[in-house]
Amino acid sequence: MSGSIQRVARAVADLVDGNAIVLVGCGSTDPDGYLVVAAENASTSALDFMVRHTSGFICAAVTDDACARIDLPPMAGTRPTPGDDYTVAVDAAGVSTGISAKDRAWTLRQIADPFSTPSGFTRPGHVIPIRAHSDGVLGRRRSAEAVIDLMRAAGLREVGALAALVSVADPTGIADSTESLAFADAHQLNSISVQDIVNYRRSTEIHVRQTFRTLRNTPCGTVEALGYHSDVTNADYIAYSSGDPSTLSRARVHARFETDFAPHAPSVDQAEPDITDALVDRDGLIVIARRANDADDMEQSARPNCSFHNRYGERIADIAQILRAREVLEPRLVNPPPGLFEVWSTLASPAVGKAAPQCVSPTSPTRG
Repeated sequence: MSGSIQRVARAVADLVDGNAIVLVGCGSTDPDGYLVVAAENASTSALDFMVRHTSGFICAAVTDDACARIDLPPMAGTRPTPGDDYTVAVDAAGVSTGISAKDRAWTLRQIADPFSTPSGFTRPGHVIPIRAHSDGVLGRRRSAEAVIDLMRAAGLREVGALAALVSVADPTGIADSTESLAFADAHQLNSISVQDIVNYRRSTEIHVRQTFRTLRNTPCGTVEALGYHSDVTNADYIAYSSGDPSTLSRARVHARFETDFAPHAPSVDQAEPDITDALVDRDGLIVIARRANDADDMEQSARPNCSFHNRYGERIADIAQILRAREVLEPRLVNPPPGLFEVWSTLASPAVGKAAPQCVSPTSPTRG
């Protein structure tokens, strides 16, 4: 995930400077490559470059607020689908034909202008807004949502221009991800993927919330059980700890997916050995990822495609966020599930202000 954060940082710097970037989309569900510029910084030269290397179908990723402000109803004949949510096309009032790079740059800047009103546009036009999901890429993983999230990360007005790159090998088709990345290299543009933006948001935001707290009396003493729910994965978790909560800063952390429906029985005598050891240790934290379905609980190495891998990775991100919520600053990870060490290392970067974790074996000393 650290690579994703670096790519987002480079992309937002370019957008602030008015430069174009290349966005790689979501494979079969979305054209694979887009040119993107910030609408508020859209210049004639930027739009000329965009039109020259794309199909010329210039879209504007917009929010619900922008749609309400300038009256952008759904495009006639569109139906609710998992795809893009197009609105009626517009031109800024006062442009000439509306199709030139100069006219479309002006239209984009007017869409991004927080003081623009419906009367400032004519319909239909030559810029096609796409209403983005209110949760960005965490609500729908498509190009418009990625563009809005980038604008937010950059501190820019939440409107961005995007157009699909045309394939050089087949000018009748859209560039795939390989061609799009090659285009970025050839034109010295920074590139980023939708998944990079997902990783960035999962690393810099908290998406888990506490749902319950209970205390259990066990042979090891009082054990605290906190429930968490992820608003991204819709998954539930339980975090167990014993001893003084202030000692959790350097907790010995066991994180695991449920292998059955009760690996964390209330009696320590019935619990699995690593859970017992952690509770007896009095400075341990156990995070249980509740069983949801077989796809969620598959091992990372067994995942057959990108969507399953991403689902697993998001549940790992949930666990890392729970550690942050519990203020575990320097976790000692015991046989962590694949990916957790890397995700926490990203959360522990200097930008976040946490120390890097340790990986220890179950027999390692419990005091470090």
